[in-house]
Amino acid sequence: MVKAKAESIPLVSSIIIEGNRVTKDYIIQREIQHPLDSSLDSALVEEDRDRIDNLGIFSAVNWYAEPKDDGSIQLVFTVSEIWRIWPALLPYYSEAQGWSIIGALNFLNFRGRNQSLFAARLGGAEKGYFLIFEDPWIAGDHISFSVSVGRGSWTHPFLPYDQVGDAIEIDLGMWFDYRWKLSAGFNLEHIRSISEVDTLEYRYVQPTASIVYDTRDLYRNPSKGLKISQGLKAMFNFSSSDQNQLVWSQSISTYWSPVKGDKKLTLGFGAGLITTFGSLDEVWLNYLGGNKTVRGWSPPSLSEYSNPQNTFRFGHQQLTMSVEARQTIIPSSSISVLSFNSEIGLTGVAFIDMGYTSIKLSDLFHNDPLIGMGFGIRFPAPLGFILRLDYGWGFYGGTEMGTAINLGAGQKF
Repeated sequence: MVKAKAESIPLVSSIIIEGNRVTKDYIIQREIQHPLDSSLDSALVEEDRDRIDNLGIFSAVNWYAEPKDDGSIQLVFTVSEIWRIWPALLPYYSEAQGWSIIGALNFLNFRGRNQSLFAARLGGAEKGYFLIFEDPWIAGDHISFSVSVGRGSWTHPFLPYDQVGDAIEIDLGMWFDYRWKLSAGFNLEHIRSISEVDTLEYRYVQPTASIVYDTRDLYRNPSKGLKISQGLKAMFNFSSSDQNQLVWSQSISTYWSPVKGDKKLTLGFGAGLITTFGSLDEVWLNYLGGNKTVRGWSPPSLSEYSNPQNTFRFGHQQLTMSVEARQTIIPSSSISVLSFNSEIGLTGVAFIDMGYTSIKLSDLFHNDPLIGMGFGIRFPAPLGFILRLDYGWGFYGGTEMGTAINLGAGQKF
């Protein structure tokens, strides 16, 4: 009896990249982990596709397998580069400050090496200038570098101060196995808080360190995975040891998609804790409310801060939690207008936020929580990030306190 000859499994003999007109090939190739001379593993290819997408410089990333004449497979990744150079004179909105005008020159994917160079000048509610350079893989194996320098002036949102600040910040980081990232850096900062009565002056050197564990599939719009971060920032005042601080930031977020596909439904949970030790001066107070903490609330004003009934919104210690349901309405895709590649898409969101704050950590749960709930939309902006617009209702002590529209950049968690 003659046994039938088993069919050989086709192997991936080559990996090709198409569509990158500016981006250097090696920038994409170093994100691809699928081995050559092995059978095609679509799960590994999808992970490679996600890593390329997470570079944030493409409006679309796709792949396909192409049979070759010798019976092997050629794996092909196709990318569409977003528009790289954005000179602009645009309105700029900050929840805490209001409207300003920003004149900016933004080089994305600078030199085709996934670097970014951003220079801007602000006028209006906020004034100043800044210059930022970032490279997520400047040397070695996943070693990142960033530096920023700038000056700004603004009015404190709830204290009677006009503030002026100068700062320079440098950070180095390193990824391990695409899951762990360690980073360290320092910030030199000079802040002047000016009122009708006096001027408070602070000169700080701020060493920073953080560790992040991240298994999210897509950073801009994750559908699965876990992110845990721990960060420390020490603030040493040159002029007074009584003004020294240590700020410990912790956060966790997780995602699950019960409905997968182009129109996926993703459920997410995020929580963050900020604890401050040392100097607890009034000028360093944080507040609850707004797009970064509890939506459905607007940032507080001076009159609200002056009302002793509103102390539940202000503190140096802060715990926030959020639950979101994110439903894709228009799947993300790439479009080209006048040779400009961009991304379109739309996601609807329902959310519930909750937050506690206090002056001392031991008093964190002495007041009722701030609660916000509502709905919103998410859509990609031309510069490669997500814009979010939320409308919500705020509650405290079982009483509705009003409504607010919250605008922000990037996902809340």
